[in-house]
Amino acid sequence: MYNSLIKELGAEPKNFQNMIMMDFSGCGFLTKILDLSSAVNLKELILRNCGSLVEIHDSVGFLDKLFQLSLNGCSSLNSFPGSLKLRSLEWLDLQGCSSLQQFPEISGTMECLQNLFLADSGIIELPSSIGNLTGLRHIYLGRCRNLLHLPFSILHLQHLEQMSLVDCSKLGELTKKDIGNPLANPLLDEVRTEDCPCGIIFPGNEIPGWFTHPKEEASVSNSCEIDINGLLDLEEIVGIALCAVVQPILRISPKTPTQDVGDFFPRRPDIEAEIKGNVGQRYYIGRSPESMSSDHVWLEYFFVESFKLLRVRTVIVVE
Repeated sequence: MYNSLIKELGAEPKNFQNMIMMDFSGCGFLTKILDLSSAVNLKELILRNCGSLVEIHDSVGFLDKLFQLSLNGCSSLNSFPGSLKLRSLEWLDLQGCSSLQQFPEISGTMECLQNLFLADSGIIELPSSIGNLTGLRHIYLGRCRNLLHLPFSILHLQHLEQMSLVDCSKLGELTKKDIGNPLANPLLDEVRTEDCPCGIIFPGNEIPGWFTHPKEEASVSNSCEIDINGLLDLEEIVGIALCAVVQPILRISPKTPTQDVGDFFPRRPDIEAEIKGNVGQRYYIGRSPESMSSDHVWLEYFFVESFKLLRVRTVIVVE
């Protein structure tokens, strides 16, 4: 039904019991998704770039076998299920839903969802029940310019690896302080079990005061080295926290050619950190943030039990 002239899905009583996938992407006349409660076997509901779509029926929030729900580019959408109980959902894409202001409550544990895309949406705040997304690894909130608040529960998601808050210009100062507060430092969260990095990028220009080895460059530079001297008892260290203030990054023209690929695509600057020890061990992390119109703070947390170093050197590079 891609690019069809359909106006309402579910307007007439139908049996959707055998439907596994529905793709109505690009249906410019589609305005409503009505009752889909009979679609008990539905696994994928794809509604990308349906510019006239304004309403999604509450029944969609309770489709037990649904693992992908994509409404990317549905700029008129303003009515979404008030509650989600989607135990199989792995992928939720609401990017570009600029008219959507309310994110639904999460009813019960949803451990399968790993990727949540909310960039360029109209979301004002996230509910505290976001903490029920226990398997969440990536959350993208870039350019959510109406976003005022983040619940504290989001900072205690045990598997979270990356959270982007690029150009969230209305994000409250209290929230920014919470993100950089040592009490919110995932390294201090005893219930976190995974040995993986966790990165957060948010608007700001100050390094949190609890960092013990700060360094300020006298002039603008694309790299910074910090030497930590002395004997470190790494048996008692859960991990290492890094932080850097990154200057604005402007999007490069999509017609920038590359030497190794025949096609054209945007090349975004990277920010990188490398941890080196005096006995050869090293650990590396790199992020490719979206364009940033102002200074941003990059926080990265390393949970590296394999570090058995006497001396650590940290290198942060912005290219």
